[in-house]
Amino acid sequence: MASKSNHTNKSTEQLSRPSKVAVISQVATSIIFIALVSSFVFGDFQYNVFGSGIKVSSVNCWVLTDSQRTYFSQQETDNSDKAKTLSELNDARSKASADENKINFQDRTVALDTNFGNISIKLLDKIAPVTTENFIRLTTRGKYDGLTFHRIVNQDNFNVIQGGDPKGDGTGGESAFGFKLKDEILKPAVVSNSCKVDTTKSAAPDFVDPSLYTNFTDNNITYKKGLVAMANSGVNTNSSQFFIMLGDTKLPPSYTIFGKVDEGSLATLDKIKAEVKPADGKNDGKPDKEIKINKALLK
Repeated sequence: MASKSNHTNKSTEQLSRPSKVAVISQVATSIIFIALVSSFVFGDFQYNVFGSGIKVSSVNCWVLTDSQRTYFSQQETDNSDKAKTLSELNDARSKASADENKINFQDRTVALDTNFGNISIKLLDKIAPVTTENFIRLTTRGKYDGLTFHRIVNQDNFNVIQGGDPKGDGTGGESAFGFKLKDEILKPAVVSNSCKVDTTKSAAPDFVDPSLYTNFTDNNITYKKGLVAMANSGVNTNSSQFFIMLGDTKLPPSYTIFGKVDEGSLATLDKIKAEVKPADGKNDGKPDKEIKINKALLK
């Protein structure tokens, strides 16, 4: 009886064991599965995040970083605000004079006649259409006539003059539309090769006109000498104040660029940079010599 029982147990054990072929098959399947998962998680497999156009290369990126959340949130806000902004702009336009509304706002130049010479600014309406329209409307209304550049900065990699404030101290100014204008800042390209890199930054920014900038590093853009940008006190707070780069200037990509000083006027910028310094021996502040806009003329 004992012998029969042992034989039965061995037979049952043999029947319950998988065959060598089955074991090999299971192992092979597991290896393939692990390889696929590994290539998805650690490899360069790309997929689109929520249809946003931002591509990432790891399943880890399903957990969005703070910067990605900020980017998506800003995009949604921008889209939802477009209709409201257009309505506000059109309402302000309807209150302007008929002659002003007949102005061609595209491909224009504004010449600033200053006590240091002429500064001719080619407006970049394709990059910043609302900002350039604002600048043109203020110019034709004579809002810049007689104003001074109330600030000059003379630092390493930061050389600008700032003006457009009727108060002359950096605290005043209003847009031609009567409210703060939204930024028109060109977005940098997203990084698509690794989700470990901030997806709102890139070593090669994909701007509409990349020739305007150099050296996108350390969260800064090098704004080239002669560029003209809006001054602001935060996001979407543009009014009438603007600044001109006297030299290549490193700043965050937080300012709306809307113009370029033409080659013939760079000599005026050089003259200002050579002859005017911040007062009281500082490197940022009120100029020690007046820099005045006698007249701003639309061309």
